[in-house]
Amino acid sequence: MPNYLINAVVCDLDGTLLYPQKEAIPVAGRSGVSYLGKEAAKLLVKISQICPVVIATGRNAVGTRRLVRQLPDVLFKGFVFENGFVVKRNINESTHYNRKWERIAALFPEWERLAFYENCAGFIPPLPERESAEKMAKTLLKKRVTMIL
Repeated sequence: MPNYLINAVVCDLDGTLLYPQKEAIPVAGRSGVSYLGKEAAKLLVKISQICPVVIATGRNAVGTRRLVRQLPDVLFKGFVFENGFVVKRNINESTHYNRKWERIAALFPEWERLAFYENCAGFIPPLPERESAEKMAKTLLKKRVTMIL
């Protein structure tokens, strides 16, 4: 049998560790509450005692911290947030917001801005504009992005 070297176990959150079905550990997020099962939590503790455990997620640090605080016995060794845009060794490292997104956000004053993202921007258009949101965003960005950046 081959002897494999495992450098780390990297876990996604939504749809992998967290599910909408009620379980032992609730984790509030922007779109509601997801849950981590008790057995999955126990397994994470055991794995973290053997090798490094890293969280990789589309969530931001603020949202991920809500889960990590509920798992004090898991020895997390790193975090990849915002689909790879932000990497941190410690969940409590300071947050550095990229101000360039403020200029982009100004193009969409009626759209809800997703909070706490450091190195990317997310926007939700108002309900009446959702059908045409992609077309509208492309048009605005083509016209103004060179002027902004």
